Amino acid sequence: MIPVVILGEKDHGKSTLIGRLIYETKSMPKDRLAETAKTAKRLGKRFEWAHLLDSFRYERKNEMTLDTTRAIVKLGKTLYEFIDVPGHKELIKNMLTGASDARFAVTVIDISEGITPQTLRHMEIAEFLGIEKIMVAVNKIDKVHFSKKAYYKAIQIFSRILSKYRRDKMIFIPVSTFTGNNLIKKNSKLKWFKGPTLSKTIEKNFQSNSRPKNKTRALRKPAKNFESSCIFIEKPGRRIVLESGVNSYPISTLTGFDKMNNIQKIKIKLKSPAYLENKFVIKAGGKIVGVCNFTPPDKRP
Repeated sequence: MIPVVILGEKDHGKSTLIGRLIYETKSMPKDRLAETAKTAKRLGKRFEWAHLLDSFRYERKNEMTLDTTRAIVKLGKTLYEFIDVPGHKELIKNMLTGASDARFAVTVIDISEGITPQTLRHMEIAEFLGIEKIMVAVNKIDKVHFSKKAYYKAIQIFSRILSKYRRDKMIFIPVSTFTGNNLIKKNSKLKWFKGPTLSKTIEKNFQSNSRPKNKTRALRKPAKNFESSCIFIEKPGRRIVLESGVNSYPISTLTGFDKMNNIQKIKIKLKSPAYLENKFVIKAGGKIVGVCNFTPPDKRP
């Protein structure tokens, strides 16, 4: 099963995208679909595709995603685990932990609203976490009447901005998550788009046959004192450990912490030397408080 994280701003259609894929691929039993619709009606809400992902009753009341939600969808012969994370600025903690185990991502952008600071924040964290491939779902194409001109004007702007965050060429797909157009199938309203659907693009580009970058060992010899780039979702305490792969190493000192949710340079001293992978976590009391990328001295620019 291949994890794929869905990134983007609040209300740009992340949850709707996954909900619609669940429906189109018949990944949810009909009785559960009916129950979800009844629950929305009981709460006085119009049924939304995003409701298929709701884990808590509170979410339906407030129409926002509070926690990461994972949905398994089969595309072709492959099972994908789509990870829906919050687009709300105050919930960056869930974004960080939700995306930490994914190698691939889909960034959802509302064609009318465009790229927002939260979109860029998600892209920055995705790059930091070592997500290998990202495609962009240019959503709500129906709101601009499936306009070819509006789409190509938008992706010209998007690609210029996003190129600052990704070195590889971005893949853009026009979609309407509300109507389902170009997710699994596309109709005549998008006949001008000659590329594949979103599902076919995912099948082609998101495969598990390559070794994840973050599983490679960064050092040929063990390290004890070193510098790393980290993001903290909680303030590191005194009794903290570094976890790299399946191994844990007690930390003697950690300096350079400024504030949470920002990428910062941290100096770490371990109590004993350790072999490190490119990505590791800092834990306190068994809980992740920080995620770090380690670049050995001989590979730094």
